[in-house]
Amino acid sequence: MPGELATPTTETRRANTASKRANPVIRVVGRASRIRQRRPRVMTTHLEYFSAELCALGVEAIRAAHTQACRRETQLRDPGTGPYTVQPGSPSAILMGDFNMRPEDPTRLRILDPFPDGTPPFVDAWTARHGEAPHPHSFCIADKRYGEPHCADYALVTADLATRVIHMAYDVETRFSDHQPVVLALDTAYLSA
Repeated sequence: MPGELATPTTETRRANTASKRANPVIRVVGRASRIRQRRPRVMTTHLEYFSAELCALGVEAIRAAHTQACRRETQLRDPGTGPYTVQPGSPSAILMGDFNMRPEDPTRLRILDPFPDGTPPFVDAWTARHGEAPHPHSFCIADKRYGEPHCADYALVTADLATRVIHMAYDVETRFSDHQPVVLALDTAYLSA
């Protein structure tokens, strides 16, 4: 139903339970059957921890990949066949992952910068939902060998999805990893219109 909070299917729950042990950091809640049009791209990342230069290069690579994906939606392409058939895409995107940076890090803030060519910018989903409330800790809670607890994991959405963020949370109790799970839920009503 339009406007209903999307929930995982039984198969998705099984997959999430199995993968939770392996990588509990990111979980996107949604039901693909409800999304018929304007499917947002889902991007994940694990940026470099031990090299600020490589981390900055990773951020620029993400920005370039996002720009390229958006351009694919506005530039005509020759029709292909088989695996080369032109598939519908979207300038809307979700980017989640281990950024290995604190919220105030200028390199993390760079990913939120506007694009000079009009590519839809990313917005921090936590800020979209919770305003100026500080990000909860997502790293160094159980294992403090890399410092005191702080946030290093983020969910970003393109600006057009920011008002669709209906739930954004960090599970600070789980102890499956050195990072905490991040949960993002979007209102998918507009996707099936």
